[in-house]
This record gives sequence, C-alpha cells and structure tokens, in this order.
Amino acid sequence: MSSIQYLYKYQSVNKFSINTILNSYIYLSSPLDFNDPFDSQFNAICEGDQGKLIEMFRKNELHSPNKLLHTYNNLDEKQIEKIVEESKLVALDSLGIYCLTEENDNIQMFSHYADRHKGICLVFKKESVFDKAECVKYIPHESLITVNIIEEYEPKDFILRKSEFWKYEKEWRLLHTYKKGQTKDRLFRFDPSLLCGIIFGCKISDEDKDLMTTLVKDRDVMLYQSEMSRDKYKLTLHQLK
Repeated sequence: MSSIQYLYKYQSVNKFSINTILNSYIYLSSPLDFNDPFDSQFNAICEGDQGKLIEMFRKNELHSPNKLLHTYNNLDEKQIEKIVEESKLVALDSLGIYCLTEENDNIQMFSHYADRHKGICLVFKKESVFDKAECVKYIPHESLITVNIIEEYEPKDFILRKSEFWKYEKEWRLLHTYKKGQTKDRLFRFDPSLLCGIIFGCKISDEDKDLMTTLVKDRDVMLYQSEMSRDKYKLTLHQLK
C-alpha cells in the first residue's frame, strides 16, 4: 500500500485548469496527443491464425469482413503491416489518461507544464478516484514492449511504461478505457473535496494569482506560493491560506 497522501498536477492558467478548479473536471487525454511521441508506444506484431486476424480487423472496423475474407490471401506483407498499424492507433485512441506526479516542487515540471513557472500546481488527495492512479515504471533499456495485437493484452503494460529519461517526473496515471461504441467524453468529473490545494508558480502574475484565489475563496483549498531559493537550485513553498 502506498504511503503517498497527495498527487499533483502542473498546469498553465487556462480554460482547462479553470474548469478543473471551478467545475471539478479533469481531461482524460488520448496517448496520441502526448508531447513525447514515444509515450505509450509499443512494437505491434500480428502473429496467429487467419481467423484471429480477421476478427481483429472486424473488431476495430478497419475493413469490411466480407472483403477481408475475399482478399486475405492476396494481401502482401506491407498491406498487413499498414492494417496492423491502423489497429494500433485505434487501440491507443480508445484510452483516456490523466497524468499526475508525487512531487510538488519540481523545477523542471513547473518549467515544462506550468508555463515556465507562471502557472500552478494542483494538489489532490490520493483518495477515491485518485487512489486508482498507478505509478509509471521507468525502463533503463531502449526497447519498446512487443504486443501481439490479435491476442488479449493489458494496456497498462505500455501505458505505465516510459523511458528512464523521464524518471524525474515520478509520474502516476489514471487510466480509462473507452469501450467500442462508447462516446469518448474525455471530461471526467471528480468529487470537489479532492482538490485540496493550489501551488502558485514563482513567476505567476498578480492577475492569475487573484483569479485562482477568487475561484476557491469559499472552499477548503489551501494556497501556497513557490519561491526561488537564494542559494540553492531549489523551490520553497510558503502557505498563504
């Protein structure tokens, strides 16, 4: 059982972070939209009998089953490879992911995800839906995981796997799988009480700081200001409310 009590989300001050604070919605991203093109990628292979292959095509609605049955034996290796890649994209886009971290004073993450320290870091209690978040594993070698897409596979095997270059993020992820035919509503509402704090970046504007303060004025949400250390490469946090 994890001893971590809180998880954090670095964000710019924009319509998405305001919607999270004001209306308690988080956005479940498609892996296809991640900034790292290698994130959630896997080496897709297709090994098995003809029946399983055709069933996979039918499942993902990539091609007419009747046409496949008629033309299967005439498909060359490149055509099958193209269809396998299309199936991989369908699989990735059926996932919704919310990325969090266990660190609240990370200089690099404030730089990369919170508008160069002009944004915020949201603090969530690791309870209820956020207690379902799982820790990302950082892999020291360069090989992508291999997945046979016509067999049953577990998306967590590649969603919770990243290059060790990203290990400084100490990332946790919420994962949702959209079933076939299900509307991909990527906005997910959480219990408002789970948002328990906002950390202001050290370069946040007075205007954005006032806006965030106003949004949580009558709520049990703690406010913190991050500040640059005078003699170390370090951020310090000071409680404001």
